[in-house]
Amino acid sequence: MKCLIALSSSIDFWTRQAKLSLSDLEKLTGLSRPMVIRGLGRLVEAGIVLVDKTNHVHVYELTEKTGDSYWAKIPFDRVRKHLPEISNRGEVYLTALKIYLVLVSIRPNESDSVAIGYEKIRDYVGCQRSKIRPALDVLYSHTLIRIAHSDESK
Repeated sequence: MKCLIALSSSIDFWTRQAKLSLSDLEKLTGLSRPMVIRGLGRLVEAGIVLVDKTNHVHVYELTEKTGDSYWAKIPFDRVRKHLPEISNRGEVYLTALKIYLVLVSIRPNESDSVAIGYEKIRDYVGCQRSKIRPALDVLYSHTLIRIAHSDESK
């Protein structure tokens, strides 16, 4: 998840490519080199990322599913600052990263907010309801999200 978010915060909008070394990805994610390599391998296996390894600094390209015209805006300065600070261990932190990707992907491009309840988050992320609040607290404490409660949506 951290590798995907780091690549997403580094890509050129028009080419969908990012030129990054493993050291750059280590710095952006806060992961060790073996963890970065394993994470990139999983992204390549899943068909999410293509890698051009012809140069010392690899070129990563985010793929697009056929018929999927959706894309998400990621606040790259904030993500680059806080992503390495999020722990690499524990289900709550993984859930937090999943929730963050869901929120940025379903947020309308013309808005800076999205209204979503716990049940919908649980459906998207596939996690236990009891993990949602601690995961949101992680995102909130790293200033990646703001939370506003509404009486209308529980």
